[in-house]
Amino acid sequence: MNLADTIRLYHGSKEILRKPEFGAGSLHRDFGPGFYCTEYPDLAAEWACRDGADGYANCYRLDPGGLEVLELDLRPGNLLRWLALLLRYRSITTRDRLCDEAAALILDRYDVEPGDYDLILGPRADDSALSFAQAFLDNALPLGLLGDSLALDPFGQQVVLTSRKALARLEFVSQEAAAWTRYDPIRRGRDALLRSRWCAKLEHKGAAEGDIYLTDLLKGAVPDDD
Repeated sequence: MNLADTIRLYHGSKEILRKPEFGAGSLHRDFGPGFYCTEYPDLAAEWACRDGADGYANCYRLDPGGLEVLELDLRPGNLLRWLALLLRYRSITTRDRLCDEAAALILDRYDVEPGDYDLILGPRADDSALSFAQAFLDNALPLGLLGDSLALDPFGQQVVLTSRKALARLEFVSQEAAAWTRYDPIRRGRDALLRSRWCAKLEHKGAAEGDIYLTDLLKGAVPDDD
């Protein structure tokens, strides 16, 4: 995403949101409280229909100039920052003492405070992405393959506005009706496709030399980009 220019964003909702309210919505989202958007209108339409009802894909323009931005790309250090946010805000399971120790280490070393930023860009944690994250925490998937798995989703990145300053820059453009009967099957089908692609990738690509597993973190390994 080019943050040098005005960008177009979409937000899925049961309502038409001409002026989003700061602080609204659940705290238990991927990156905590914020206004969650995507570059893709079809993905916003899927979000609008998550609860079994029709909704709207709301379209906005945003001038990102001067905003404090945290961009969580798929480099190893940023993947661990992404995981730290999921451990804080989402239902990631630590299944045993090893996972508990690793989760504590990740939160201690890689946790970030969303309130320090106006805008966060990073992978969205849908069902398939959460399963990939869980596989890393189960010591079954190395960090590099976690990044490769997330990259399989063409709609993977989300944009979260986390400050009043960012929301004040958001200009409503239009809305499109989203029908649950159309978009729910698309969402379910893509999740199944991503899981099958993940299985195929694991069959044909093993861990790269030097890739980091959960146990390596506990032994003191540090990602190259950290």
